[in-house]
Amino acid sequence: MLEVKSEVCNPCSEHPLDQPTRRLNSNQILESVCNFYEMSPSLVCGKLRYKNIIEARMVAAYVLRKDRYLSLGLKHIGNILGGKDHTSIMHLVKRMSELIEIEPDLRDKVKNVFLETYGNTNYFYH
Repeated sequence: MLEVKSEVCNPCSEHPLDQPTRRLNSNQILESVCNFYEMSPSLVCGKLRYKNIIEARMVAAYVLRKDRYLSLGLKHIGNILGGKDHTSIMHLVKRMSELIEIEPDLRDKVKNVFLETYGNTNYFYH
């Protein structure tokens, strides 16, 4: 039987698989995550600990860490996110990796953040 491969990604039917990954700087990535969560970068980079702000902060740290083009270190990501300690960023990224595995809704959210940020989900899967 002949297998038909899809020309589009799994989350939706709007994004072609062969769309190149955008190369963005850290500010553009942070801005994209903030736009997705509909909050300002000052909230994400601040000290408030409301659940929705913490989730956006975790996703921002995760996306910044997974970006292979920038290859940002934990300390640099901490500086971007308001002067957070590198161990805090390490914990955020590790916790996000764990949560993605067990919470399908969060996994879909993060996948959509990657899709909106980069135009595809290549960095999400690697």
